[in-house]
Amino acid sequence: MKIIIADDHAIFRDSLNFLLSNKTDHTVVAMAENSAQLKLLAAEHLPDLVLIDYHMPEGGSLAAAEYLKQKSSKIKVLFLTGTQASFTLKHITESKVDGVLHKEEPVEVILDAIDRVLKGEKIVSPCILDKLTDTDFNLTGREFHTLSLIVLGQTSAEIAGAMNISSRTVDKHKENIMQKMGVSNVVQLVALAHRLQMFSEENI
Repeated sequence: MKIIIADDHAIFRDSLNFLLSNKTDHTVVAMAENSAQLKLLAAEHLPDLVLIDYHMPEGGSLAAAEYLKQKSSKIKVLFLTGTQASFTLKHITESKVDGVLHKEEPVEVILDAIDRVLKGEKIVSPCILDKLTDTDFNLTGREFHTLSLIVLGQTSAEIAGAMNISSRTVDKHKENIMQKMGVSNVVQLVALAHRLQMFSEENI
């Protein structure tokens, strides 16, 4: 099977490449350091599986995963994440991806998950399931992505560029998010996101 590894840390990409090359019969055909590069490499190599980190620059990993699924339902997407944020994990697991694992999982667990995902199973690590929160503002995937960029301090124009949407659409997302979360301005919104620990420290 052809695999693409997408992670913004070279040491993790190289380590995972070494592991797969020596422990499996799968072939790592490419490695990407950001979401934009991943899209180009996926179009070139048509992989069977993409192993992707949640924290990816240039567009966001969930948006990249959504793009890959739209291009071909045959591409399996398995997240390997280090995030501890329950809201983030909730949105990853509720998306159309094929699996979610923590990076700290044992090697055997990761390799087993890869094989099971390639066979058509959806895999979510038990330790991730334990972290999922029951609190739900019914944010859509786009709204959640927008909120994560708001928490990062990005302007509407910057968010529009990152998500490839118009500034007007960003403002509409903001309006919907604030209404759903019961706040009246962006300052209150960011404060609430921090108070609820919606995003882990590596996000912000």
